[in-house]
Amino acid sequence: DIIRNPEYRGEPQAEALYWVGIAYMEEGKDAEAHGFFERVFVGYDFYAHWASLAYLNDAKVLVRMGKSADAKKTLQECIKNGSFKDTDAFVDIQDMFSSL
Repeated sequence: DIIRNPEYRGEPQAEALYWVGIAYMEEGKDAEAHGFFERVFVGYDFYAHWASLAYLNDAKVLVRMGKSADAKKTLQECIKNGSFKDTDAFVDIQDMFSSL
């Protein structure tokens, strides 16, 4: 179990947490997905690829939960951070922010 195994601390753990969030999101368990996405971008923000994807998908589940204002704040936090400008998800993050 990658999430609990100390040998996999770091990027493998960030990736595993992200994919658990995606699994919950796909099952429609948005509150659970939100928790996992938050764990990625709060605890593993130095892994820009996974953190930026977590920000984006967290905003998506927040919108589905009827929390568009929180989604916008989450995306704004990501954009202001400055560490994610070179990630593949950044354009989608900006687009979603503009649409909210």
